[in-house]
Amino acid sequence: MSGYRRRPVALYVIAVVLVALLAACGGDSPSTTTAAATEPTTTPTTEASTTTSSASDTTATTETSTTETTASDTSTTDTTVADAEADLTPVEPEEGLTRLFPISPGWVVESSDNSVTVGITVGSAECYGLASADVEETADEVLVTLTAGFRPDATGCGGAAPAWTYEFELSEPLGDRPVVDTHTGLELGTERPDPDA
Repeated sequence: MSGYRRRPVALYVIAVVLVALLAACGGDSPSTTTAAATEPTTTPTTEASTTTSSASDTTATTETSTTETTASDTSTTDTTVADAEADLTPVEPEEGLTRLFPISPGWVVESSDNSVTVGITVGSAECYGLASADVEETADEVLVTLTAGFRPDATGCGGAAPAWTYEFELSEPLGDRPVVDTHTGLELGTERPDPDA
C-alpha cells in the first residue's frame, strides 16, 4: 500500500515541476502552448503570430539583402564600365620612337559611318608611343595596321598598361564591314578583352 501512495505523489511532483518549467520558459500554461502550436499559422494567436512573423521577417530580410546586393553589383558594374572608358587615352602617331614593333588593336571602341575607333593596350606612355596607324578599305572589310615603339629615354617599362584609342577616318561608310587586324587576321569585337584571360 505504501508503494501505491508514493507513485501518485511522485507523479504530482513531476507534473508540478513541468508546469513550473513551462511557466518559466513561455509564461503560458501548457494548454495555451499546445493550442498555439497546433493551430494554423493564419490564426491570430500571439505565439503563432510571433513565430510566423519572425520567419517572414527573416525571409523578407534575406530577399531585401539579395535585392540590395544585386543593385550594388549593378552599380559596381556600371562604375567599372565608366572607369574602363575613363581610362582610355586618345593617341596620335609620333616621330622619334625606336625599336618599332607591330601591335594589335584589342577591340572596336566606337564606330560610325565615317570612322572607327579602336582600343589598344601597349604599356605606359612614359615608355611607349604609337609610331604608325594605317587603314585599308575593301568592299568586304576594313583592315587596320598599327605599330608602336619605345621612347628613346624609356627605362623600367614593366608598369601598368593603360588603354589607348586611335580613330581611323573612313572614305566609305563602315556599314556591316568587319574591322580586321592585319597582324593577326582576326576581326575585332566590341568588348574590351579581359587582361587576366
